[in-house]
Amino acid sequence: GVCHEVVKTLLLSKGREVSHQT
Repeated sequence: GVCHEVVKTLLLSKGREVSHQT
């Protein structure tokens, strides 16, 4: 559902931020 999509997007964003920081 939409909630799942939002969570997925948040996880991807977080992952990108961590990757960018490293």
